[in-house]
Amino acid sequence: MVTIAPTIPIKQPTKKVSGNHIIGFTASTGRSGTMYISKMLAMANDCYTSHEFLVKEIRQPINELFSDAKDKGIQQAERIWNDKSVPQLNAYSDKPYIESDARFLTVAYYFALRDIEHSRLRIINLYRDKARIALGNAKAGGYRKDHRKHKVNVHTLVYPLGWTNVTLLPKPFEEMSSMELAVWGVFETIERQRRFKEVFPDVPTFDWDMDTDSPSISRWMDLLSFLGLKMTQKLADAIGRNPMINSTFHRNGPFQHTLEEAQEAVDNHKVVFNPNPRPKGFL
Repeated sequence: MVTIAPTIPIKQPTKKVSGNHIIGFTASTGRSGTMYISKMLAMANDCYTSHEFLVKEIRQPINELFSDAKDKGIQQAERIWNDKSVPQLNAYSDKPYIESDARFLTVAYYFALRDIEHSRLRIINLYRDKARIALGNAKAGGYRKDHRKHKVNVHTLVYPLGWTNVTLLPKPFEEMSSMELAVWGVFETIERQRRFKEVFPDVPTFDWDMDTDSPSISRWMDLLSFLGLKMTQKLADAIGRNPMINSTFHRNGPFQHTLEEAQEAVDNHKVVFNPNPRPKGFL
């Protein structure tokens, strides 16, 4: 039986973010290059960048709008957006503002599209090798299980048991390993990126592959043009060095996993789409 998703009780105010400046967000999962993009774009001409600032406090279970705690979560997310995010965007309205944070595709997109003219928004879809992203999240403890329950840390984009995710777990939660859950999170994010383009076709998006685009000066020129920015010598020099900031997969974390384990989980993962319709305005 198909369940109808609930109506989200958020009032629709007039646009809160003033000015004419371009406002950009990265759309990705954790460990996919958000810090890299933020640090690199900070070297471009005439822009502001931030990493995990505008919506950092919007965390689980707050960022799962359809969880059992959805009413409290919506209210708290609304407060954070109104009290922190909107004033920040209005205070820095003389130049383009780029926020790089994995939480955008979970809940921040709803407030951004509600309160900012869509013509001013720019969304950068970050892609990276799936196994390496999953390994980074698994090693950092992004998805872990104990004898009582499973826990998701603040860096994880989505909650596996949220019934309104775009995709469902391919098998019962109890039968999935932490690595398999991390891999599911990667594929869930990719489907959210794809769905974003379908649901909000009037919002400009730019696909960025961390593995192939990062060392390319021509791709950087395309991205800067998309964001209304200009190349600087400092940024050009950094591109030449091709620093891969915060890739994480090679670091030691609280949990031991291997790239081979991650690749096997990626190869064996099956995408199962959620048949439940979603409320207007949400992915």
